[in-house]
This record gives sequence, C-alpha cells and structure tokens, in this order.
Amino acid sequence: MNTRTTIILTIIAAGLAAYIFFFGRHAPTTEELGQRKGRILERFDRESAAALSITLPGQDPIRLEKQKGEWRIKSPRPLDADPAAIDSLLSNLDYLTRERVIEQKGAKNLTQFGFDRPKAQVTVEWKGESATVLVGAKAQEKNTYLALGGKEDVVYVVTGDVAATLAKGLDDLRSKEVLSIAAADVEKLRMKSGENTEIRIAREGASWFLEGPPRTMADDRKVKEITAELEPLKARRFVTDDVSAADLERAGLASPTSVLGVERVIAPAGKGGEAKAKVVKLTSIGFGGPCGEAKGEVYALIEGSRSVVCVSSRLAELMARPPESFLDLRPFGVRKDEVQSITLERKAGEVVLKQDTEKAGEWKVATPEEEAADPETVGGLLDRILASRAREMMPKAEKGSLFDSPDLRIELATPDAVYEVRWVAEKDRILASRSATEEVALVLAPGLIDSIRTDALAYRDKKVIPEQTIEASRIAIDGALKEVLVEKDGSWKVEKPVQERADTADVRELVDAIAGLKAVRYVSRTPAPEHGLQKPRVTLDLALKAEEIGKNDAGAAKPRTLSLLVGAETPERDGSFALVKTDKATPVFVLSGEALKKILSPHVDRTLLQVDDNAATKVVLVARGGARLEIEKSGDRWVRSDNGPLSGDAVKSALAKLATSRTLENIAYGPARVDQGLEPPLLRVEVDQPAEGTTEAHVVIDIGETVTAGGRAGRFARRAGVDATAVLPNDAAALLFDLVEHPDKAQADGGS
Repeated sequence: MNTRTTIILTIIAAGLAAYIFFFGRHAPTTEELGQRKGRILERFDRESAAALSITLPGQDPIRLEKQKGEWRIKSPRPLDADPAAIDSLLSNLDYLTRERVIEQKGAKNLTQFGFDRPKAQVTVEWKGESATVLVGAKAQEKNTYLALGGKEDVVYVVTGDVAATLAKGLDDLRSKEVLSIAAADVEKLRMKSGENTEIRIAREGASWFLEGPPRTMADDRKVKEITAELEPLKARRFVTDDVSAADLERAGLASPTSVLGVERVIAPAGKGGEAKAKVVKLTSIGFGGPCGEAKGEVYALIEGSRSVVCVSSRLAELMARPPESFLDLRPFGVRKDEVQSITLERKAGEVVLKQDTEKAGEWKVATPEEEAADPETVGGLLDRILASRAREMMPKAEKGSLFDSPDLRIELATPDAVYEVRWVAEKDRILASRSATEEVALVLAPGLIDSIRTDALAYRDKKVIPEQTIEASRIAIDGALKEVLVEKDGSWKVEKPVQERADTADVRELVDAIAGLKAVRYVSRTPAPEHGLQKPRVTLDLALKAEEIGKNDAGAAKPRTLSLLVGAETPERDGSFALVKTDKATPVFVLSGEALKKILSPHVDRTLLQVDDNAATKVVLVARGGARLEIEKSGDRWVRSDNGPLSGDAVKSALAKLATSRTLENIAYGPARVDQGLEPPLLRVEVDQPAEGTTEAHVVIDIGETVTAGGRAGRFARRAGVDATAVLPNDAAALLFDLVEHPDKAQADGGS
C-alpha cells in the first residue's frame, strides 16, 4: 500500500469516526429499537424532545419549544405551557401503536383516508430527528386512520381516542395558572363584594386584623381560605385574550360583582425614624357573572391582563361573606398540635409548661423547677383554653388600664409565633385582651380563670414514683390491716398475722400498683397538720430486692426501702392524703380509695378454699337448719352413709367447682364478724382427701351470708386453721347448698 492510499483511508476513517460521534451516538441502539418494536414512532426518544408543532383545522399553528428544561409556547403568541398537558401529549406520541397497517402505493394520498384535510398534524423534534403524525378520517369499528410524514405508501389504523389525545389546541396546552401568589407574600387584602362595605384585612406578625374601625383580630382560618385560592388561581376556561368593552359588559366585568386587592408590605431599608414601610400592590382581581351554563364558575379578569377567564366561583363566594363573619371570637386562634409551650402567670407566680423534645407527646414543667408533667392534664388545660369563645366584644378603651395588671396572663408559643392573652375577671364575666393594638376586648362567660391553676403541682406527672418497675422482697403493712409479706424463690408468704401461703399474683399486682401509683391530684410540696401524715393511718414499707432503685442527686445509691404513708381522708372525699418516701419525700398527693382498698385487703392465697376433688374420699355437709349429708366414695361411685338416693353428677359438679374456685375477695384477718353468718356457719363442708400429694388430709370450710364482691355474688367463708375471712364465689357455694338440700337432684351449675 502506497503513502497516498494510506492517507486517503485515514481521512475516511476519521470522517466516519466523527460522524458516529456527532450523529450515530444519538441513534437508538439495536436493543432499544427492539424494545420499541410495534410502536409507530420506533425511533422516538421522549426524554430528548425539544420542540412540538401542532396544526388544527381553522386555527393558527402552535409552536412549542423546550428551553432550560421548561416548555414555552412560542406561537401564535408567547405563553407559559402546561407541563402536565405537554407530558401527556409526548406520552401519547411515545406509545402510539397500530391496530393494523394498510400498505399500498400512494395510500396516504387517497382521499378516503382523509389526509388531504387532516384533523391534526403534530410534528415532534428530538436529537436532530423529527417525525410528523397526521390524524385522518374515522375508520370502521370506532378507529381512526393515521399516517406519518414521508411515508406515502403506509396508512395505520389506530384506536379512535388517538385523535382526541393528539388534537390539542392552544387552550389545552397553555398554563392554566392565571395567578400564583404565595400565601406568605400576602400581607394586605381589600375585598368589596355586592352591597358589603369594603373589608380591609392586614397581617401583623402571625395574626390578621380587620382594620376597622374598630381594629380587631380577624379569623385567620377564613383569611387562609382566601389566600389559599391564590396559590395558584387556575383558569378552567379561557374566554378571550384581547378583551373589549363589549366583552367586559357581557361577562359582568365592566362593574365587577366583587373585587379582591392583594398587597405586600416591604420593610424600610433604612434605620432612621423617617423610613417607612412600602406597600406594594401585587394584583387586583375582578369577578363577574356566571360563566355561561357552567356551574360553579365565574368570569374573572386580573388587573393588567387582557385575558378574560372562567375560574372556580369559590373565591368570589368566600369574599361575599358579611364583614362580621371575619371576626375572630377565639382568645387563641391556634391548633392544639401547634402549641410547644404554655406560660400561665398570676400575680402570685408563674408556671411554664413545655413539650419534651426528647419524648414525643410528653410535657414537662419548666418553671419554677423542671419535672415531668402529666400529658392528660396539660391536654385538658389546652382543650379548655382553645375551646373558649367570646359571647361579644366591647371597646377596650372603656376599661382603661385594667389589662396592665391582669388577673391571669396566658402565653402560647408555636413554631412560628408567640400569642399572649391577658384576662381580667369581673363579677359576671371575663374580659380578654389579645393584642395591645386591638381596639376591642373579648367578653366571655365567667369560670375559665378559676379553672386554671398556676401552681406547678397541678401539672406534675400523676405517676408518683418515676421508676417503671420495682422488685420487692418484703412488704410490711401497718394500719387497719397489719400484715407482713415475704418473698422467697419467686413465691410470696404471709408471715404475719398468720403463717400461710400468700397469693403471689395479688402481691405482684400490689407491687406493680405501687410502682405505677398515680395521684388523684397533688396537694402540697410539704405535709401540713390537716393531712394527718405525722401519725399516718396506714404505712406500707416495701423492701427492695435490688440494692438500689437508682442514684440520688449526689450519685449515691438510694435507700433499699420505699415507704407509703397514708393520712387523713380529704374533705372532698376523693381519697386520702399520702406521700412516698425514698431518699426524699414526694409531694403530698391524694391516694384513691381503690388503691387504698388494694393495700388493706389481706393477701392470703386466693385458693385457700379449694379442695382436691380427685383425692376426696369422704364429704360431710351440715346446714345450720339441721340438714346433713354424709357421703363416701365407693370405687368410682359416691354413696350416702344412710343409703339414700344420691346424684353422683351433682356431687362431682359441686366438688369440681370448689376445687377450681378462687376467692373473690379476702376480707380480713381475725375472727369472723357476727353479721357474716359464720358463727355457726350456714353450711359447713368437711372433706377427707388423704391421697399423697394433697396439702391437707382433712379440710373444713364454713360458708356464711351472701355478699357482693367485685361486682359478683358470693358468700363469706373461712377455712379451718386459717384465721382469715374471704368471699367464695356464689356459683360454687350454691352447688353445695343444693347438694345438701336435694342430694338426689342432678345439677348443671350453681347460678351466679
């Protein structure tokens, strides 16, 4: 090969490489073409689309171009494009598929296919390529003929909806946003609607004010309803882009039914006293009559525009409300979930409550000293404050300087602003001032001020002991009940006043109740004589199994005991005064009667009245009235000692129920009371159960009068050898009474 040939080949190779780099690299790959097989525009790359041209019969051609990632309408006049409409059009072009293909020389030029007067002609450009789609006449079976520019011999049959998806006019493609003003930019509104006087509303900080007179707070919810309609205001239809006087008259815009002016205030740049804020008019919108037959639409014209559009009638309807409907009768116009801190201040002191930033949904008392707050109490406080409504307004000037030294000041802080209301109590009403610049005071019904406490104890966490769980090894109760309970190897025993098994479930429930003890309310930081805690009625000392329940402020181990002292009953009869001592005493609180009853109920085993029905060999039932039944087991059968008739099923039912019954309640240690019907008993039950493994070979149970315990019917009962009275469920007792009175009668159960 000579030098000349080498040079020529090199030049050809370089040219081919350049062509591939600048043009070929943009072409779809074989794989991409394979994926698009079956689509009419096989080479179309939707993401690279750069221009669109659309021609519809009788309309000016439309040209759209993509610049810096945004689509703009270039002709017939410059307009913003609707991104969603363009995206839909490109998507429809991308996924154009055929139902069938007609291939015939010069097919596109045959008049029957309608391409001489196409319903739409759409040209799309991308990466140096372009394609023109022509929508022709209707075909059979609700289909449509379609052709591509440059392909004279091919006609496609496509579904009939293709014509509608491609035949887009200017109004379909232009942006529907005729106005977009961010709510944050709106600082003044002027509204005139119908016969209403002009309403002027201005923002001051986070609040809106009716400029009056008198100047008073506006309901921000209703103001936000209006500003929300401006972000953005969308046209539903375009009427004309070159409005004439006649157009204005027809649309009712020559004398608009309502007008909205929107302004913004720009703070002065200078710091001197001469500098003034500048009010900038953002826009003015006039609203006319209803848009033809369309429901919920009115004509609108934006100042400076020559386009009359149809918009939703909602904005005009919101403006048509009477001026008084914009008045805010709420002392605080905030949502409960917005509030981050609450300040309550009287002349005697101040309480500050704050949301706990580390624990979602939790509150804490921040002032006068930090401690956990009760979420329910704080929530109830907010509910009362935010639910309050004024019954009327009055000129604030009539009350002079009363609000300079209010009876109560409440401050609510949200992420965006701080709101303060000053309250003054009068004989039959409450007056509230929301702002120094507001010219009216709210008049509310009496009672709210009295219901709001400004001492920190009112909001302290109702959970008295901060620990989540407590492991105890010994419990000593001294009061109406004197009892010592000791834990060993996971089981509890009554050590005093009897030596007996304790009910482990009951004792654990008691320990859990102490760990989770909740105050009905707090009374005082320190005990007073009337609380009766110097000589408490009840003392519960709980020895902790662990060496400590935490550390005190100095870092030392807290003591191994926890003491609950219960004093006098409260005058309100809602419980008893109490406090808990660990390394230091808790505030005095009110202990509920239910909690005290749990402490003062004997904790002896709830199974103390059970027998072993499988081991039983002899049963003697003796009723106070003289009835007596003595039965013994003979093989698998029960027989009477006097050989009288006997229902074996009744015996089995009675013993089985007694074998599984837990006492409803343990009443007291010591001898039975006379009114309990146990001396002598209404029924004595003696059971011989000598089998190995039974706890007692001979069990004696006395049953007395009826009683209700825990909402259930029962009878007082005692077990011989255990100096305690309990309540046996009535369904077990009834079977035993029925058995002694009617031994031959079959029984299903003992009732309730």
